[in-house]
Amino acid sequence: MITRAQPIPCLTAVLALLFGAPVAAADHPIEDGNWHTALRLYGWLPSVSGETRFDLGNGGGDATVDTSQILDAVKMSFMGSAQVRKGRWTGFTDLIYLRMGADQQGGIRLPAAYGSGINVHADEELKGWVWTLGGGYTLWYNDRANVDLVLGARLFDLDSDLALSVTGPRNRTLPANLSASVTLWDAIIGVYGRVDLSSHWFVPYYLDVGTGDTELTSTGYTGVGYAFDWGDLTLTYRYLYYDQGNDKTIEGLTFNGFAAGVNFRF
Repeated sequence: MITRAQPIPCLTAVLALLFGAPVAAADHPIEDGNWHTALRLYGWLPSVSGETRFDLGNGGGDATVDTSQILDAVKMSFMGSAQVRKGRWTGFTDLIYLRMGADQQGGIRLPAAYGSGINVHADEELKGWVWTLGGGYTLWYNDRANVDLVLGARLFDLDSDLALSVTGPRNRTLPANLSASVTLWDAIIGVYGRVDLSSHWFVPYYLDVGTGDTELTSTGYTGVGYAFDWGDLTLTYRYLYYDQGNDKTIEGLTFNGFAAGVNFRF
């Protein structure tokens, strides 16, 4: 009889070839039976690309802002995460607050009714919270690496304010101030873990995808870390992606850049 291969044993076999056979040492964090807690604080200075859409009101259509041409400065940010583990089970949360803004010419697409030959000066500020909450289960591990499955949810609460100064031959007047807000909840699934390169150096990784109020959201990071007895330091490249679909407030909004963090273990 031919049987269908099971996905987890296949994954285990591949990882065993890469990193060696699983271990069950009594002092391993997964096997020692104790609670393990980690608190991470990090700084992230991302660039942003994509589009945000504003309703002009009174049947005037939409103004679409190319954020990569407008937003170029992080005014304020806060990032932190926490994790608790016992055995193969983990719980985690991650919180990001970003406030970005700039003052530039261009980067605006207006309805055709406003005509051509207009000059647009835009001052946009974007601020929002990204909160991820979830749990994980270790699918595979040995003394140098682990692979955990992640399930959870992510909240994206975004406010965008746009001040416009528009002049043109038709003397059409746009509202001086526009605003758009969204609150999005999405279910996520992903993987995370780390690969130890030596007794101190390691490579952390995380990747998830999700959907719900958005068509697609995804976030991930990888980089390098250095471990101490009390915790570790990391330098990673991180991205965050959101897309609500066509004609929605957020279209292909991407944050990406390097993040430096310190992780305390208890």
